[in-house]
Amino acid sequence: MLHFTHPESGFRCFAKFMQEGMGYVRPIFNVFDLQHLIDPNKAELVLSDARGAYLEFVQVVGSAQSSWVSTLIGHKDFPYDVIGDILTEFATTPCLHGPTLSPLNAIFDAPLMYLYGPLTKMEGYAHKRFYDGSPGRVAVVCTTPPYSKSITRGEMRSCHKIMRSASFVGEDALEAFIAFLPTTSLWRSIRFRLDVLKEQAHIFFSLSSTARFCCEVVSFGRTYFPGDLEESVSSRGIVKNVLGCLGYSAA
Repeated sequence: MLHFTHPESGFRCFAKFMQEGMGYVRPIFNVFDLQHLIDPNKAELVLSDARGAYLEFVQVVGSAQSSWVSTLIGHKDFPYDVIGDILTEFATTPCLHGPTLSPLNAIFDAPLMYLYGPLTKMEGYAHKRFYDGSPGRVAVVCTTPPYSKSITRGEMRSCHKIMRSASFVGEDALEAFIAFLPTTSLWRSIRFRLDVLKEQAHIFFSLSSTARFCCEVVSFGRTYFPGDLEESVSSRGIVKNVLGCLGYSAA
């Protein structure tokens, strides 16, 4: 990662350039807002478009960083011997928030992943365009898209209970979602994995409450899962099977 490969003095010098009018302005990705879209079939298409648009945006970020580095190198006071290597990496590695030098580390050939929660909280992440974990709280992310018809709302709730080791999951826990590309920092944060095999595979990941993973929000909206929040017999059966595989027992 960029921020581990160079001496601290180089970063101080780099920050000085940023503070003296040589600042890099990162392009902005317009998060796809689906909260007013009521047709789950259309949601599937829009989320596919959102992923494609984000991949194009990453190329825009890379070009913007490279162009900015070119302008710095031409600066008469440019200390190339101190920060030249840093800028070389910055010119070729798209980053999350510019000269903080935090690489995207996104897995670009992966499908979108999803975090579910209350509408107001998910909307807040969408407005920030960024999610960097929930310190002190176990987060659950999954491969299940909000338009899925092969898993019920009750089954989704059951899976979130298991992965959070919680006896209660609020009624608004599946109200809305943010979508993002998985990152290498996410994989390093995983505590447990749960696989639910129905018509489609649904994979849930429980993340450490102390580890942080960073990602850029691609889309945000409400969920379309069929059924209500009551746990059905089938959902309890799924949970028992998964718990058995993990060495737990279900109540």
